[in-house]
Amino acid sequence: MERDRAPIAWGWLALVAGAVVALHVSCLTQYGWFRDELYYLSCAHRLAWGYVDQPPLSIALLSLVTAVAGPSLAAIRLTAALLGALSAVLAGLLASAATFVLKEILA
Repeated sequence: MERDRAPIAWGWLALVAGAVVALHVSCLTQYGWFRDELYYLSCAHRLAWGYVDQPPLSIALLSLVTAVAGPSLAAIRLTAALLGALSAVLAGLLASAATFVLKEILA
């Protein structure tokens, strides 16, 4: 039996995601390349299934971004900001689902 779920607070999720992007964009090009960013770019030129210090999907996504936008510092950091905002939204949706399941278990 499906009980009524509380509506998802899309406004709050959008606010948090917007704040994440705004914070990252505010300092997007305030400083130059960081050495880890250069290392990741180097790895993106030589794709492999495994790396010692990062998962292959992140480097594959970086390779895709640099193929589309070139090795632009702003493009790479903006992509990271947007993925961080997506992570915040997914965490909010997961918390909403967990709350619903917890209420079902305790009811």
